[in-house]
Amino acid sequence: MKFKGIGLFALGTLFGLEGVKLLSSKDAKKAYAHCTAGVLRAKDAVLDQVTTLQENCTDIYEEAKSINEDRENKDNGSCEEDDSIMRFEIKHEIKGRLRIHLPMKKMTFREADTLEYYLNGFDEIGEVKVYERTADAVIYYDCGRGRVIEIVNDFSFAKVSVPERVFECSGRELSAAYYDRLVTSVILHYGKRLIIPVDIRRMWVIIKLFKYVWRGIRTLRNRRLQVELLDAVAISAAVLTKDYKTASSVMFMLKIGDTLEEWTHKRSVDDLARRMSLNIDKVWLVTDSGEVLTDSSDVVCGDKVVVRMGNMIPFDGEVVSGEAMVNQASMTGESAAVRKCENMSVFAGTVVEEGEITIKVTQTEGCGRFDKIVRMIEESEKLKSSLEGKAERLADKLVPWCLGGTLLTYL
Repeated sequence: MKFKGIGLFALGTLFGLEGVKLLSSKDAKKAYAHCTAGVLRAKDAVLDQVTTLQENCTDIYEEAKSINEDRENKDNGSCEEDDSIMRFEIKHEIKGRLRIHLPMKKMTFREADTLEYYLNGFDEIGEVKVYERTADAVIYYDCGRGRVIEIVNDFSFAKVSVPERVFECSGRELSAAYYDRLVTSVILHYGKRLIIPVDIRRMWVIIKLFKYVWRGIRTLRNRRLQVELLDAVAISAAVLTKDYKTASSVMFMLKIGDTLEEWTHKRSVDDLARRMSLNIDKVWLVTDSGEVLTDSSDVVCGDKVVVRMGNMIPFDGEVVSGEAMVNQASMTGESAAVRKCENMSVFAGTVVEEGEITIKVTQTEGCGRFDKIVRMIEESEKLKSSLEGKAERLADKLVPWCLGGTLLTYL
């Protein structure tokens, strides 16, 4: 029995050394490079198919709703219109909804935001969803079908002028990045079983184990028993019992959970900051020739801007003429409007409820108090609700009991 164990050890060492030699050869590198390229192509194909499946499921759902709501009143005249001049393809159509495909393989994030901004600028169009990966757009409308086709045919990326703020406030790129991370993690987790040898996969599991062990040690250094310690114990126990598959699966689920938590946090902060942003594109600038409607991005410190009743003050500044009652609830929380007259300061994001004032701009976009508040929200790392905090504290309280139950089981 002893010689058998020594023989198996020697044989395993021999195969291990030969395996390392094989992996370090040029042919092996080339083979693995091609395999990796294939995995990346498969990932893109999966993303495309998932997006297409999502669009098709939405089409089926909307069509089913349309059939149930108005089965007898179909739009018979929609098929008689001339579609010969269309520069796009209609992939799906029901009354009040179109899914179109632009003549391109995919769109960039800026192109998708540009198309969405253009379509949302028409009162006839109610809601727009643009899928940049498949170059498709879903349009909900309450006008004639011909009018929608005319609007889309008039579209051109070169003709549409989109304020830079629209791109900055778009969460499209953020969502796509995390979506890609999740799909990549899933493909790599299951794809590596087909490509990477078992011994290397086990070694990789052991290497990744140290990251989770270090997390658990840090909780002990803070004299607290938290969930991170329980994760480290569970993975370490699986590795010590040579159950590498379970250890890999646990680390995979923890990675997916961390990614989803980070995505949710950043998306929540991004949505909150976007809703708080001013989104003022045009202002009335006072010039020597009178008032001129100007892009807010062209205004500099020292310029004079007119703000009338019902409008939001676009910049921090000082009143040079006029008098108004200003609602400062967004800045100070005051319920009553505050009187503002000459030589008094006003803040961006507040609203003129009554009167008219001319202000001298002292802080432009990105430098005012309101912008600092938005930036503080965007940079915040801890915006957890009380319910989330209670859930985490409850999970941490369960850690000692879980560890105690584990020890009793082994004893």
